[in-house]
Amino acid sequence: MKVPRISILNLDEIKAAQERLPWEFRRREVDGKLVDPPVPERKIRELREQTIQAGLQWPFEIPEKKIVVNVPFKGRLRERKAPERKAEIEENLKQMPKLIENYRKNRTKRKKTALAQYLKETMSKETLNTE
Repeated sequence: MKVPRISILNLDEIKAAQERLPWEFRRREVDGKLVDPPVPERKIRELREQTIQAGLQWPFEIPEKKIVVNVPFKGRLRERKAPERKAEIEENLKQMPKLIENYRKNRTKRKKTALAQYLKETMSKETLNTE
């Protein structure tokens, strides 16, 4: 089922308030067409302002729409992959002592073999140069 992108939270209240309006304030349908109300909206607004200024409460108040936009935030790729990446880093950190130990062992071996190879090459060059 597709989730609606925009939903109005207080739609029932708004419809109920519109039904309470007197027929002179409402648009109505005549011969299948909507017709403007007999009292213009400007006059209705003026009546409302005058009523409120007189210290009375306007009985036909329609509440404002409370709209919620339901668009899921896709996020950037790094934000979406962050939990997987953190788990991978934790696993790698657990393996780090072994990796460091292996690196140090191999490093000393490489140094010794590199030194031995270097000495062999230089010795063979020296012997070639003397001959």
